[in-house]
Amino acid sequence: MSYDPVTAVSGFSEFFIQDRIDENDIVRISDLTHDDWQSPQLSPRNGSEMIGLCVAQAGGMLVYDLIEAEPESDRETAAIRSIVPLLGPCLTDGVEVSFDKTSLRALLAHGLYRTLSQIDALKKDQS
Repeated sequence: MSYDPVTAVSGFSEFFIQDRIDENDIVRISDLTHDDWQSPQLSPRNGSEMIGLCVAQAGGMLVYDLIEAEPESDRETAAIRSIVPLLGPCLTDGVEVSFDKTSLRALLAHGLYRTLSQIDALKKDQS
């Protein structure tokens, strides 16, 4: 039996967003300052996290709408269409990427969950 940690982390991220997060939590992202986004708690650990955190910063509510949408639904397609313009500024110049719906959803779910899970730790460290 093989184990894909990326799939597991993304699946758990999506589950916890759906189970424990609401729109009030997403609004908290807008309270993060530029310095907060530069903190160790919100520093990306790899390229995928860099994209996920960047899109969460630029459009957390759009990512939340995607995660709340049923996979393969018209709502999911509409959510992805609204997110696509946010991807370009989150990519390093010259980098080309290709996502299917499942991989984009997974990457963004992890970025949003990581952002939300670090807000309290970040604010605690600042006090």
